[in-house]
Amino acid sequence: MARRRTHMGERYIEADNGFGWSRKHGSSPLSVLPGIYEVEVFGLTYQLQKFEDPKGEQGWYLYSTDKPSDFWGEFCATNLLPAIDAASERIAKADLSGAGYERRTT
Repeated sequence: MARRRTHMGERYIEADNGFGWSRKHGSSPLSVLPGIYEVEVFGLTYQLQKFEDPKGEQGWYLYSTDKPSDFWGEFCATNLLPAIDAASERIAKADLSGAGYERRTT
């Protein structure tokens, strides 16, 4: 199961496969947005966001913020740590060979 970690003063959640998810920062470096975690894998950014449906049930949903988007609102789990593991597994299994996934250099 995913574990909470701290490295050089930065907090993050490490998934079973080693992906490190951190809270998304707001407009200033000291502010964080509640309910949004991010990970960058092979130059692509993914977000795990917490939402509540009209019935009042909460869950964590996976989004890809880059184009093309493999994931857009895919339900992962109701609790954060299992959602981190589920999202990381889906990202690791994604087909990254199609158009739009050319190697990015920054």
